[in-house]
Amino acid sequence: MPTATKTRTMITEFADFLATGPAPPAILQWRPSPAVQRRFSKLLEKQDEDLLSPRELQELENCLQAELMLRALKARLMLSVAKRA
Repeated sequence: MPTATKTRTMITEFADFLATGPAPPAILQWRPSPAVQRRFSKLLEKQDEDLLSPRELQELENCLQAELMLRALKARLMLSVAKRA
């Protein structure tokens, strides 16, 4: 039985990273892969040109929500690290 190719998204990459049990400094330094960054950039470009399909629009919204969640997490970690210093 053939296996489906797993689409890498910011969320799947970050979830895989968190599953390794990283320390807060490693979480603060985490960035999505170049492939995920390129896809996000392409979706933003297509949005600017009003060329997104409904599926791509949903994908872009998911990327933006993931980005907001990651920024909030990193901000809280930075506050926590600063309080301990």
